Amino acid sequence: GEGALIDLGQTVSSAVPDYEEPVYGENYTLYRPSRTSAKEALYFPLYGLMNADGGFMAEVTEGAAGASLLVTPHTADKPIGTAGFRFKTLDYATTKLLATDTDTVRSYPDNADLSNIEIVYTFPAECRSFLDIAAAYRDQLTAAGRLTALEDTTVPAVIRLLGAIDDIEPFLGIPREKLRALTTFTQAQSLIAQLAEALPDSRLMIQYTGWQKGGVKSGPASLLQAEGLLGGKKGFAALLNSCAEHGVELFPDTDFQYVYRDAAFDGFRSSRDAARTVVSEKAYKPTFSAANFTADPERLFGYVVSPSKMLAMAEDFALKAGEQGLTGVSLPYIGSELSGDFAEGRYVSRNAAADSAVNTLKTLREAGLHLMAGGANAYVLDYADIIYGLPMQANAHPLIRQTVPFVQAVLSGSVRYAATSLNRATDAELYTLKCIETGSAPYAAMMAADNVLLKDTAYDTFGAVSAEGRMAQTCRIANQVAEALAPVYGSRMTGYAAVGGVVRVTWDNGITLVVNYNDEAAELPEGVRVEARSYTQIQGR
Repeated sequence: GEGALIDLGQTVSSAVPDYEEPVYGENYTLYRPSRTSAKEALYFPLYGLMNADGGFMAEVTEGAAGASLLVTPHTADKPIGTAGFRFKTLDYATTKLLATDTDTVRSYPDNADLSNIEIVYTFPAECRSFLDIAAAYRDQLTAAGRLTALEDTTVPAVIRLLGAIDDIEPFLGIPREKLRALTTFTQAQSLIAQLAEALPDSRLMIQYTGWQKGGVKSGPASLLQAEGLLGGKKGFAALLNSCAEHGVELFPDTDFQYVYRDAAFDGFRSSRDAARTVVSEKAYKPTFSAANFTADPERLFGYVVSPSKMLAMAEDFALKAGEQGLTGVSLPYIGSELSGDFAEGRYVSRNAAADSAVNTLKTLREAGLHLMAGGANAYVLDYADIIYGLPMQANAHPLIRQTVPFVQAVLSGSVRYAATSLNRATDAELYTLKCIETGSAPYAAMMAADNVLLKDTAYDTFGAVSAEGRMAQTCRIANQVAEALAPVYGSRMTGYAAVGGVVRVTWDNGITLVVNYNDEAAELPEGVRVEARSYTQIQGR
């Protein structure tokens, strides 16, 4: 998630499990038909350890994609809590020999990951809080040329438009797939014009999902074909021109990691180009049920593209992008999911897959494209113009004492970042305050169609996204966040304190934003009153 503090000195019950999370998120080439929960990725391959005398930062500089962060608690049987990295060089899948079996066996691949492993320990001169660790990591990235100061300090607002989806409808009693247009290119122009007028103080960035042939369930990104139902090539060109006139950046979804259709003559063959699991099956990304976390066969799934094929697809796409006038693309999973390939004779370790992702990003960047990335895995920081979907809380675990905005602190002043979806927020007011606390731009999904078109489809998890019901609330929150963050956007987070529901965040330009999450007003030591569920700014160093 965004970051968390764990107290290694606190004694806990022996029933409390260890904390272990893999670096860089989900790996779909490991055969896993179900999972126990929905978790955010561990974006950075590092941890910090502090006590009263100081502390250090440990970063995996080689072999990070094969690492997981392991924290063991202090219990009656373990006199000391520990933190460190665990590396898995030989992965395996837990499978059943028969579908009716209750016992499982481990299936091992033919290859092991023999990547180098290196951990570098850094001891900052000042190490009293998580922000000192964040500053050390940020300075290290800056010195390596991987982070630079933001030039445009206008607070962004990121809006996701939904293009076309597939659905099943009977035709003469036979189920047939039919595409439904949720937001045509002409309707997108109208919505973008409304948003640009309603958000005068924000830098509007549009992510367009389901714009390619086939809608959300599309073929390989390298085809670069606009869906005819939405307006085709001419309609898409008109949309690009309209965005340029309004000063809006358009980032059409372009996914090189997954292919959702295996059609003839489209340049992708699942038998040849899909990655393989440990048990030699075609690897795919399922949609997990929100109720029981098992793969739902009625919903979207995509073949995992072998990392050995990604670069060629990106190069092909880059050549076509310039011809069609594209200036930016959205890579929805490249910063939160990373899969290798266990295919016989074509083994690609997860660390090699990370290199493929970097080369893909580099190819698109060298083609002059601006990049929007879903997630903040460390290898995307060199290339992403904006990162979206950053959580504003940590994954739940009994060892976690406090959620802190560590990821946002590292990115602040260097990379634009947006929060998770407003559409999924249970409390819009709380969402707004968390955006202000973490320095996050708001992120919301919309479509021109009525919500009823999503009902009983594989995409009803998008929820209520009709622009008719979402426009006013989204613009109001985006304007509130823009007003609050305008004095500090482009600055770096240097101070953080949370006491009794009141959070103080200090930035390097001397301004402190104070957020009061309580249902009652709070009086600050400076003599300033912060109303209930509100925020204020304090000037001073």
